[in-house]
Amino acid sequence: MSTLLLAGCASTPRIPPQQPMMSGITDKPTVQSPQTKLRGGPDARLAVLLSSNTIANTQYLRERQTAFDEKFDGNAWSAPYQLVLDPGFSLAWIAHSLRQRFGTVMLVPDANAAINGRFDGIAVVDVFFEPYDKGIPESTAHVTVAFYDAQFRYIGAAGGKEYKAATGFCCWAYSEVVALARTHQKTIANALQDFDTRLPYLVETSPGGVPKPRNNAVGATR
Repeated sequence: MSTLLLAGCASTPRIPPQQPMMSGITDKPTVQSPQTKLRGGPDARLAVLLSSNTIANTQYLRERQTAFDEKFDGNAWSAPYQLVLDPGFSLAWIAHSLRQRFGTVMLVPDANAAINGRFDGIAVVDVFFEPYDKGIPESTAHVTVAFYDAQFRYIGAAGGKEYKAATGFCCWAYSEVVALARTHQKTIANALQDFDTRLPYLVETSPGGVPKPRNNAVGATR
């Protein structure tokens, strides 16, 4: 796989430098909420804000996937790595998890919209995923979703643990290509599962019960 995907390429650009999670969202000091959990349920409304890191990361993956598609268009062996670069994977996962616990989950453009929109709570999503490639020796991922009450006072955060996987070589069969791609996608999947594990401690109820298992991993069938 390394020969197929990496040889002859210039070093892949690195992800933009990370900013403080609340950069561009609010410059006010963090105030602790008297709440320890957000209220969930069918009538609970959650506003979602994306950090500048998440926006930059999504664009970074989109550009890498586009460049990869142009270079290896039509090569069936490249398909697993194309899925690793999926720019929408993390946000789709997080949206699915939040919709299991809130009746309404709405992406809003800024803090004012979140505060003035009659929401029961606010979530700020911060995603980092840099998959391996030439010049990037390992895949690295971490996901943090911080929860706030309706007045933008801090309640707690889910996720935050960092996961890594070193670049592998010597893939001579398609099954090995799939296995290697899964190993690297697992870094972001593990970071998202870490978020899922912590989520019930921050939300009182779940209208949809336990989230259904996902089959959108590399090589999985729907």
